[in-house]
Amino acid sequence: MLSTALLLLGSLSLFYTKSVAVKMLPFDNKNEFQVVIDMPEGTTLEKTAAVTRDIATYIAGQPLVTNYQGTSAPPDRSALMVW
Repeated sequence: MLSTALLLLGSLSLFYTKSVAVKMLPFDNKNEFQVVIDMPEGTTLEKTAAVTRDIATYIAGQPLVTNYQGTSAPPDRSALMVW
């Protein structure tokens, strides 16, 4: 039992000393980002639509933006992570 416990502690120390890379999810090297608009509870649909249009207009005017899409999207993998 002692040798098993020592081996377990030794293997766990590899993570602590960063001798072994630990990664839960693969890299997501996409040239995109999501904008999540979280309005206060009770905000009207018209007000939310106006804020969304303002944000879309601002983003469309940025020089590095080549394309944008204004639809709701399901959560991606990064939304599953707890930081």
